Amino acid sequence: ERLWAVGPEGLGRAIASGPVLRPSLTLPGYGRGFTARLGALMGFSGGPVVNGEGELAGLTTALLNGSNAALLA
Repeated sequence: ERLWAVGPEGLGRAIASGPVLRPSLTLPGYGRGFTARLGALMGFSGGPVVNGEGELAGLTTALLNGSNAALLA
């Protein structure tokens, strides 16, 4: 499944897109979530992530280890 992350207004309404890598996982201290490979930049954190139908799939979170971004559902 492909997702889109919406960036902050300060980035000129940037949008990042990419596939879901792990559709279901538990993030210690956060609960249920998923991971996706999105080209989200700094400043995207807390912004919406939507699916192809325009439905909210989660929120962009901070990088956990510098190579994988986790998204909360």
